[in-house]
Amino acid sequence: MSDAKATPPPLWPQPIPIIGGTGKKWSGKSVFGLNICPQPNATLVYDFEQSTTSYEQERARIGAPFVRIDVQKEMHNYKDEKGNYPYRSGYKPINLFMWWIKHVRSLEAGKYRVIMADPVTDLERGLTDWVAANPEYFGHTANQYQKMSGVMWGDVKDFEKIVLADITARCETFYFTAHIGAEFKGNTATGKEKAKGKETLYELASVYLWFERDPDSTGTRPNIPSARVEKGRLMVSELIDEEVVSYSVLPPRLPQATPKAIREYFKNPAGKVALKDTEKAREESMSADDRLRLEVAKAEAERDAAQARATVPQTQQVMVAVTLGARATEFERSIRAATDPAFLLDTVGPQIKLAFDAKEITEPEVNYLRTVFNECGKKLQAQKQSAA
Repeated sequence: MSDAKATPPPLWPQPIPIIGGTGKKWSGKSVFGLNICPQPNATLVYDFEQSTTSYEQERARIGAPFVRIDVQKEMHNYKDEKGNYPYRSGYKPINLFMWWIKHVRSLEAGKYRVIMADPVTDLERGLTDWVAANPEYFGHTANQYQKMSGVMWGDVKDFEKIVLADITARCETFYFTAHIGAEFKGNTATGKEKAKGKETLYELASVYLWFERDPDSTGTRPNIPSARVEKGRLMVSELIDEEVVSYSVLPPRLPQATPKAIREYFKNPAGKVALKDTEKAREESMSADDRLRLEVAKAEAERDAAQARATVPQTQQVMVAVTLGARATEFERSIRAATDPAFLLDTVGPQIKLAFDAKEITEPEVNYLRTVFNECGKKLQAQKQSAA
């Protein structure tokens, strides 16, 4: 009898290299990742915010442990070649990204079946900062990045694809979580919510779920979350009368958003049968608290925008009054170098907000950038309409 261990069956009936999950706090997005493969120590979790701390002991107790890396502790205890601890007093996203990518590339392919990043936000920010600091790696110069910000963002996207390919070559599924935040168009809140993160993650994910586990009228949360299927690039096909007919595996909504439920849909694809009411897309409704929170965010953003508009005639005074830091200067260059108003609205605007939330730029810098943003946005829009 051979002593060789039997090869376990694949995690999914079809390969699913990348899965993304977003949702509010306590919506179940972290638990989903841990449940993809309950096999002992088959899942490696990069825990960036202590999201899986409370699950570690319990999963070990029931015989389904996972390997958890407390990233904050790892950074705190990091020792450089000189024997110093450079991050004891804090670290930047770029430091975090450099540590993380080195660790990922040290992993033996196949050692873990699932690799999980929870959440991915700081990694993306660090990756962006690394690209900005290393233009020569992509055959560009710092001057090109300053004058043509679109070149840098293209390199960010390309590099993120390389990093994701590196991870997926080492496991069967890479799972990441992302927080949600208010959606903005320029500097104005739309009243909607969106997942944080760059488009590359969404583009490359085969499945992207928006988890929901809101309490009912009695204040009780369901044990199993549901989810909106923001993206479900899973198909099954049949050959009928010499023609390939394909069916979507997942419905617009998962009444039970679990890895097991997804596997069951491969056996009974949603595209081959009439959808149940619980599987159909529906108009999303917000709770009173959510609506109030978004209205406050929208009102604050519109107030700030109004203040910025009021200062437009005094732009030169604002320029004298505000001393810009390196990050704000970078944003100003991106704004002034933009050639497409959509780039300002969809890319630069959200990046400014993220930087402000992370306290990388000050409120006076934000107000100044809004003035420049509005001026350049109007100019680009006028040019676009004139060309049309």
